[in-house]
Amino acid sequence: MSLNFSRFATLAIVLITALLLGACEREPVGRNDPPPPRELRMVFPNFSLKALPWGEWKIEQGNRDRMVVSKAQGKSLMRLRAEEFRLEAMPDGGSFTEAAEAREEQAMSDLQMLSAHYDTAVLSGADCLRYDGIYRDPRKAGSADEFLNRKGYVCQHPTRPGIAAQVDFSVRSPTRSPPDIEQMLRQADAVMDTVEFVPVR
Repeated sequence: MSLNFSRFATLAIVLITALLLGACEREPVGRNDPPPPRELRMVFPNFSLKALPWGEWKIEQGNRDRMVVSKAQGKSLMRLRAEEFRLEAMPDGGSFTEAAEAREEQAMSDLQMLSAHYDTAVLSGADCLRYDGIYRDPRKAGSADEFLNRKGYVCQHPTRPGIAAQVDFSVRSPTRSPPDIEQMLRQADAVMDTVEFVPVR
């Protein structure tokens, strides 16, 4: 009886070993499949947004309140910037959007404005300044980044007055209207539509 049991145990060990070796030799399912595209979620103290699959996007700057990523596409350089900061309404009783517009005009003051549009909008329940424009940098005439296309939002946090969130998408290029600019701007819209504000607790 003990001899039969010993033979049975030995046979069982051999079978288990063979199964384990066979499992090790098989390729895991999906080993040769391309890895899924990376996706980055930008998270700040008071808002967040989810970016598109990144591919060749490069992080230029990242900290608690500001993040900048960029990607080359042909002769153009796309850049996505998201940040939060304090922005009060105008001291003379003007609105938040007026203060935001004045801030953006100041930021572009060194460039030649070719077109610019500002209007009000609501994004994820927040009152925002929505803007877009095309600019030329005279200091970079003839260079690969002479022209700047941009669009974005500056939003007042819906429950934290004084806190502003900005999402800005820009394209630097050697021409005023680079190839695929409309496709690039649609990608920007898809990113901006993912903005979520952190509610007061």
